[in-house]
Amino acid sequence: MPTVQEAKFRLDRALKVWRQEVQLLLDLQTSARPESRQHQRKAAAKAQAHYDRASEQYLNKIAGNRKAQGLAS
Repeated sequence: MPTVQEAKFRLDRALKVWRQEVQLLLDLQTSARPESRQHQRKAAAKAQAHYDRASEQYLNKIAGNRKAQGLAS
């Protein structure tokens, strides 16, 4: 199980990759063939799913730490 810092790093990295994939998709919207755009849409969706998992893991880690410290309400 990753530490809070590791989970935060993974979350930040996943967000960076997702942003890059979305930017590539936006860049392709006007100049690329439909097949290329569809491929990039899938890559952006995959990156978003990875970000969602990293976010969930990070939030669960924080909640677990708060609970362990008796800070949860």
